[in-house]
Amino acid sequence: MKDLRPVYFHECVERLVSNRLVVYEELLAAGPCTGSELSRKIGWPVTSIRPRLTELRESYWVFETGIRRNGEHEFHARTKDQVQDHLQFLHDQAAALQAEADQVFQEDQHLADLVTHERNQMLAEGQQEEFAL
Repeated sequence: MKDLRPVYFHECVERLVSNRLVVYEELLAAGPCTGSELSRKIGWPVTSIRPRLTELRESYWVFETGIRRNGEHEFHARTKDQVQDHLQFLHDQAAALQAEADQVFQEDQHLADLVTHERNQMLAEGQQEEFAL
């Protein structure tokens, strides 16, 4: 399996610019916040904050904590090292799933070969019985 972690991290860093960078830095400094809380801290409309949070989440810089306040998701920022660790984790998971899929494929291929061999044997035995009659 080709190791794409450096490429992914490089892409994540490239996406951390402009308004995303402002929102990320504020969230990193403030700790877990909702979109509305960040809106008040930065002084931007919440409609400018929420899309940036989504973009940051898609680039692995932030994640939802699973907590909701006033009907909004709480977000937490990852550090650079945490993003790299998260990408490593995702890579390792994908590699493990690929290895498992490869194993299942090999087992299925082996089973298919056995079935074909058994079928051929049965056909050969059936033909021999026809000649014996």
